[in-house]
Amino acid sequence: MSLQFDWTVSASPKKAQLTGVESSGAAAVATGRRGVFLKRTALGEWEALFTKGPSGNGNGLHDASFTDDGQRAWYCGNSGVLGYYDREAEEVFSHQGPNDITGSFQSIAVTGDAGEESIHTIDNSGQVLLASLDDRSLTVEEFTTPGDGTTLTEVAVDEQDRVYMSDVSGYLYYSRNGQNWRRRRLIETTVKALAMGEAGLAAITDSGTVYRDISLFEQRQRTKEAQFGTASPEEMAAEDDVFVIAGCDGCLVPISADGDAEHVEPGPGVTYYGAEVMDDGTVVGVGSSGTIAEGVPVA
Repeated sequence: MSLQFDWTVSASPKKAQLTGVESSGAAAVATGRRGVFLKRTALGEWEALFTKGPSGNGNGLHDASFTDDGQRAWYCGNSGVLGYYDREAEEVFSHQGPNDITGSFQSIAVTGDAGEESIHTIDNSGQVLLASLDDRSLTVEEFTTPGDGTTLTEVAVDEQDRVYMSDVSGYLYYSRNGQNWRRRRLIETTVKALAMGEAGLAAITDSGTVYRDISLFEQRQRTKEAQFGTASPEEMAAEDDVFVIAGCDGCLVPISADGDAEHVEPGPGVTYYGAEVMDDGTVVGVGSSGTIAEGVPVA
């Protein structure tokens, strides 16, 4: 991946802080405060699917995740907000407050194809929800507290459907079924975000330290620690061996497979809260005041 980009900076149809971005192939969606949910229609062009939450009450959204086939983009957020956008039907479906759960869902990871997906999401009380979908019927399989109630920060799933989570006390969690969990401490500070790279699990702490190829749970990788001069990170994403960090006092930091990093500041004065690397290498950052930055690699 080239660390040189042509940047396009655009604005959300509604001016609100954007919190996350997720992609599948050429498709991408972004979540935001006040219930903003966007889809990408072309480079620099984003359309609002809704701007006041799926039910119009303005509950903020925190994260999104696509089904394996890319047909559905799930979202989660405040007051038990949970639902998906079906790209084929071009419709939004809401499952708000499943089993009367009304906590704030912070992160979501989905596995399986549309209509048969499993949904993993975490709330702000250290609890994890595992749900399944049969056609349009949502069933909550488990709603448990795998740790000691410490706030969870992110949930991620690898290509073998193994589930990982992180928390503010430096612990990582691992499960093969989303129900039985193992816990190991990575570091004595907050694990801010997780990402799944080609070699496996990666994490970034609130101090900006990046851990790649994490081997806490006896996988074959060997944990590698690196510093890229990033302060106050908000999010990290990966595609194959390429990473991008968002936040960093208003910058985006693409990192190549060789470990080279480039600090860029598209849209001066913007703080980025979400980041993504699309299949074609395009880096997307979303952040304050509805700002969306898209960097296309220069060959």
